Amino acid sequence: MTDLSLSHVGKTYADGTEALRDVQVRTAEGEILALLGGSGCGKTTLLRLVAGLDTPSSGEIAVGGQPIAGQPHPAIAAVFQEPRLLPWLKVADNIAFGGQRLEPAERKRRADALIERIGLSGYGSRWPRDLSGGQAQRVAIARALIGHPGVLLLDEPFSALDPFTRASLHALV
Repeated sequence: MTDLSLSHVGKTYADGTEALRDVQVRTAEGEILALLGGSGCGKTTLLRLVAGLDTPSSGEIAVGGQPIAGQPHPAIAAVFQEPRLLPWLKVADNIAFGGQRLEPAERKRRADALIERIGLSGYGSRWPRDLSGGQAQRVAIARALIGHPGVLLLDEPFSALDPFTRASLHALV
């Protein structure tokens, strides 16, 4: 885990909707932070900003003391409520995609190990369209974990999973 800091972060959309104002957060290495709030309060917006998928309107986000500016950072991985798998990549390749910075042999080794660990042995050559919703979500979680991210952002990734699978993935994460 890498330390994360948000300093006076705000997000106002083009239509004038203010989603976030003056958010300040600091986490230490190894710390777990949970964001709680009602639907539409800005939790996912904040995660998208930290993931580099959107740019804050104000403030600064830093990982490991280094500012990030609306760009995905190699130390950050995210899993959202929906799997968002790449339909043109098979299961093993979707998982491996999260490890782009790894050497090819290590990326394959980790992808194979994660396929086994998430309970999808034999599914590596399947297409995302051939998976159930829970199976696809497991692939998305494995894709986020393959690179051993310093910051792991989770936006209700276990909500569509059965209790047994949820418990298994809690242990993996």
